Amino acid sequence: MSFGAYDAKTDIKVATLNIWQKFGPWEERMPRLAEGIAALSVDVIGLQEVRVDAEFDQGVALAKDTGFTYVFGAGYEHPDGVTGNAILSRFPVLRSGTQQLPEGNRSQGRCLVFAVLETPLGHLPFFTTHLNWELDDGESREAQVRAITALVPELSKGC
Repeated sequence: MSFGAYDAKTDIKVATLNIWQKFGPWEERMPRLAEGIAALSVDVIGLQEVRVDAEFDQGVALAKDTGFTYVFGAGYEHPDGVTGNAILSRFPVLRSGTQQLPEGNRSQGRCLVFAVLETPLGHLPFFTTHLNWELDDGESREAQVRAITALVPELSKGC
């Protein structure tokens, strides 16, 4: 899908992708994810469901394979590690952090990961998140979106 000509002098190309942590054939999926990210030629990408455990950090692996800078934020812990969101950026990261979002009616914590990026067009605040996914849990998603709308202006100050 194309939305017009891309000009690296005036445009920043972004994407978002849920990598589905270590579900399914994740070991086979990792090199394909790196190839797909490279093929997109994006400048920055928000990742959801990134697994970090003692044996493997999916975000570190993707950053290494693609040459991006990596920022991670933990959403929730489980017995063998943590799952959260990440940002991969071709631009230098000036500042980054993670804000926990309301859990609502579910036990899996959610977070908003942000980074202030130094781009040729100036400082860019970039955010990624992953809301509660259960179809019957609109109440939790609404609380999370309300929290995000309050956090984004505050975290973007000074950019």
